[in-house]
Amino acid sequence: MKFIVFLLLVLNTLSAVDKEKFSGRWYEIARTPNKYQKECTKSYVEYDFVNKNKVKNICQTKDNETNKYKGHASLVDKDYLKLRYYLIFTVKYKITYLNDYKTAVVADDKYLWILSREKNINETELEKILNIIKDHKNFSKLIFSDYAPIKYTKKKNK
Repeated sequence: MKFIVFLLLVLNTLSAVDKEKFSGRWYEIARTPNKYQKECTKSYVEYDFVNKNKVKNICQTKDNETNKYKGHASLVDKDYLKLRYYLIFTVKYKITYLNDYKTAVVADDKYLWILSREKNINETELEKILNIIKDHKNFSKLIFSDYAPIKYTKKKNK
């Protein structure tokens, strides 16, 4: 139920996502737990919707190892990301928040990512996003990456 309320809060604010503007590198500021990023401290994703419809996820672990996942990506239904990895694993996430193609929130009912074009997100912008997504059912489980402002990264180490 909370996710439905969360989606309704942002549903009317997002028009069709521009493929060219959304393409490129996005740094992960925070995420909900998922099995593919258990060891990640810094992650980013690169979308190419203009030439190849590709997605590349890069994760750096605390031991400075790098994990990479590559797949197929498409923008569907105005504001959804459809991602396919290894030809069989397909997921669909809603772009629930997009601020001038500088910051974004990508989510479904279980997972959520806060993304930024820059490694360092403006703290005021992050607070605004956190206020918007507070009704997501896994909000309390957010993991802040090393790209997040220091006051958030300290929380994860306590």
